[in-house]
Amino acid sequence: MNKKQKRVRNSRSDIRARVIDALLRNRTPGFHFPGCFLGLEWIIAAKRVIVQSMPVGAHCTDAHGVAHIGAIGVMLDTGLALPRLKNDPFARHATVHVVTQFRESIPSGDIWMKVKSDGVTKGAAVKRALSSGSLTSPSGKRTPFCSASSALVSLPRPAGSVLAELPKNLTKRRTKISSKTLKLDEEEREILGVCDRAIASADAEHSFIEHFWGFLPRASNGGAMCRPQIGPHMTNRVNHVHGGILLGWAAATASAAVPLYPVLSSFAASFIRPGTGPEMMISSQVSHAGRSFAVVHTKIRNITGECVLEALSHHAATQSSRSIIQQRADQHTGVPKRKAT
Repeated sequence: MNKKQKRVRNSRSDIRARVIDALLRNRTPGFHFPGCFLGLEWIIAAKRVIVQSMPVGAHCTDAHGVAHIGAIGVMLDTGLALPRLKNDPFARHATVHVVTQFRESIPSGDIWMKVKSDGVTKGAAVKRALSSGSLTSPSGKRTPFCSASSALVSLPRPAGSVLAELPKNLTKRRTKISSKTLKLDEEEREILGVCDRAIASADAEHSFIEHFWGFLPRASNGGAMCRPQIGPHMTNRVNHVHGGILLGWAAATASAAVPLYPVLSSFAASFIRPGTGPEMMISSQVSHAGRSFAVVHTKIRNITGECVLEALSHHAATQSSRSIIQQRADQHTGVPKRKAT
């Protein structure tokens, strides 16, 4: 076995161990499997400020080795809810709207998020709790590469759900336990099975997390589509698809609709109803594709066709892809090919 093969084997072993560890952590009420799996951790930095961290490794990176947009989505949705969870941990808080602005591409390495409460709205029948935050990389420039804001509402708890305070010492190392001696229930065995299949399917084009959480969009007429199967490894505290994974599906599918505009610039999403059912249907349609920017409209529907999330995203071309766009535009309009000077 050469060094590369050994690294791949160790990476797969580490991913599986992380999933098993997340299963153990998820037995403690108060959090959810996606957050346990990503190793999200937070501290209260000031009266109204919380800092959340996410270690980045092979379990959550894309084919380029940076945090996948789906992992970013879970971090954003979880982080923006932290001010409300800190003040009222036993209530069910649901995100109704998220706006993100990327200043640059996602950097390599671990990610930090600073979040603060922006108070509550007034005048409407239902109050919305507002929060905002920014993402930075501690290994690179400390200037934020992404900023975000959200609005949340309090909803009744679904029957049978257990809500508790956020667990303490979430990332404290547990004793290493083999899956052969660990007693798993049916749901936990299902999650571990999805993990094993995702590890086996991961390759240079599609990473582990893309198979694990279903970030596998494909091109369609005028856009792109994705149809992930829903499982317990994707759900939040009330067993609905985690809002951050919904954001990741929408962003990944929108990006697949405009491959010549690979830089995600901004993203605005409205949550309409909970993500429930055996699968989700995501469709992205290109609203505009210019020489430098594209706009994509994305909808996520459940199996009965009801809209779960609706989003509008803005994508930018790079210098190299802009040249291709220009060439295609010239061919379409019949402009003679420019001579090199």
